[in-house]
Amino acid sequence: MQTATNEVITSTFTTQRSTGPQRRFDGGITVTQGAWVDGLPLVLSVALGGPVPMSTITLGGLVVLGGPDGADFADLVAAPNDELVINIDLSEASSLVCEKFAGMYLAASVTIDASGASFRGSLTSTCQDGAKAVDYAWTGRSMELAPPEQLPPVMRRQD
Repeated sequence: MQTATNEVITSTFTTQRSTGPQRRFDGGITVTQGAWVDGLPLVLSVALGGPVPMSTITLGGLVVLGGPDGADFADLVAAPNDELVINIDLSEASSLVCEKFAGMYLAASVTIDASGASFRGSLTSTCQDGAKAVDYAWTGRSMELAPPEQLPPVMRRQD
């Protein structure tokens, strides 16, 4: 019999997003246009204290999965090769969300690699773009798991 713990494992991803759209070509080739800018932080937490692990996902300070109100705007799916896919869809609550969080992403999908150190994905709707369909590239590095040289200088730990 396994003893329950109240351990919470958290991974905070620093992110960047493209300012221009991605262009997708036959053969799986994707070209990102525009510059890269800092993106909203993505935080994945897993609480191991109960019979079933409980996940919480926070995007830019907004809980999108596992919040106390029970309103979930994201799902977490195991993918092949030990990757983890997070799909976020805040479109049903866009007017409320955009009023409070003007820079929020409304629809996004990311795939976290098997090491948990980084993700790649895309943003297909943001508050800033309104109803216009977009396709921005979005990447992230875990502050806890990524090697320090892969983090932006401002996010590196100073010992």
